[in-house]
Amino acid sequence: MKQITSINSWHKITPDSENTEWPSARSGHACVIFRDMFLFIFGGMDENDSLRDMYEYNIPNNKWRKIQPKDKVYPSARASHAMVSIDQISKLYLSGGIDSNQTFKKDLWEYDIINNMWKVRKTSHGDFSFDRYGHTMNSFRNYILFFGGAKLNQTTKLPEFPNELYQYNLLNSQFKPITTTGAIPPGRFKHSTLIIQDNFYVIGGYTNQIRFGNISKLDLNTRVWSNISFHKTQPNPKADSNILFKGRYGFAVYYDNQKIFIYGGNDDEPRGDMLRLDLEKKEWIKHKAIGEFPSIREYFGFASSESALFIFGG
Repeated sequence: MKQITSINSWHKITPDSENTEWPSARSGHACVIFRDMFLFIFGGMDENDSLRDMYEYNIPNNKWRKIQPKDKVYPSARASHAMVSIDQISKLYLSGGIDSNQTFKKDLWEYDIINNMWKVRKTSHGDFSFDRYGHTMNSFRNYILFFGGAKLNQTTKLPEFPNELYQYNLLNSQFKPITTTGAIPPGRFKHSTLIIQDNFYVIGGYTNQIRFGNISKLDLNTRVWSNISFHKTQPNPKADSNILFKGRYGFAVYYDNQKIFIYGGNDDEPRGDMLRLDLEKKEWIKHKAIGEFPSIREYFGFASSESALFIFGG
């Protein structure tokens, strides 16, 4: 596992040699950070099959632990699912994904960190049904927001890419699409999303045919979408700064001090570089970090704390 800190330095994390509960190599897993102290990993794919194991990495103590949930009730094996942590209530939420038999998952699970228990969440109308993979989940006030992802068209048996934004109310379990206006972004998967000061950002992604190099922003109060227009770079005024971000998918994203950082992903080829978007200047530049950079990889897991970005696997 690799970590880049706010002081701009990558380093490889090597737990104590006595720590034997490391997660195996995998891709397509989900990672979240809880209270800036614990990193959780669930599922993914190894060389043979989809996985349903869960691990906790204690950041201050530099130690992995395999989690054995009470009652042995937990989500089925899957990859390309989404997960979000909510510090205030000490819970994680997991949805969707696809398994090694190409079965789409449409459930929503809640993990109680304090009591080490998983349970299925329902909606106010019955079972939760959101059969997507490669989507994103973000928490906002009392809601979980779901955007994008691929789903299977039951007639053509081909993937399609809806562009609805959904919300799940944690207080009354109501699940519904959000009505928005403005420059509504096209559907996609393997993108990244961020919430910054009541604004919801959609970055990159693709549809198997189209890669998206733009960034869309939704004001969560007015519910109006807009596109971020990039300024021209200097000293070449004819160059568009988003040529650096030609449309990537499967990358890590990190926000710090009005800047969005991305690592890796794939555009014309797998990437192992870092880019930085200044939200005030609206300009992409290559970001120069120091230390031991991660090897080039795809479909890795990532999560960010207040001061660091962690990546694992791929």
